[in-house]
Amino acid sequence: MQTASQLKSPAPVCSSWKLEIAAENKDWEAHIFEIELYSGDVIISGSGMGTATSDCERSSAEGAFDGDTSTKWVTCSGAKVGKSVTYQLHQPNGVTKIKTKQWSSANNAIPKFDLYCSTDDATFSYVWTADLGSGAGTEEAVSGLVAPS
Repeated sequence: MQTASQLKSPAPVCSSWKLEIAAENKDWEAHIFEIELYSGDVIISGSGMGTATSDCERSSAEGAFDGDTSTKWVTCSGAKVGKSVTYQLHQPNGVTKIKTKQWSSANNAIPKFDLYCSTDDATFSYVWTADLGSGAGTEEAVSGLVAPS
């Protein structure tokens, strides 16, 4: 008999993970204090674990991946759907869950990200959508994939 985890697909192992903004609440910039990427229950992002870049920023995307909630990534204002933040891992892995800590107002939060991954840091493939509710405060989205073995 197979267990539930045996029936689920493993997350792809990739060196870069792109979080593309799939929905926004307002045209204002979003304030994202932390984004944590997980493989299963193991955090795989943070200080010294990778490098963040974005095509939509008023402040550096690194502020969302440094483990310090006193820093943040402030996105561009205006239309943000389709803009993204990319996290290049020092050690390739699969992302099965993300947690975000955003501004407490839903007006300044991103509620959904589409996650894409790349093995060559150039070509990205869609993997799953992270639905973070309103996005405000601390939210978590789980993929339904299992951590790669």
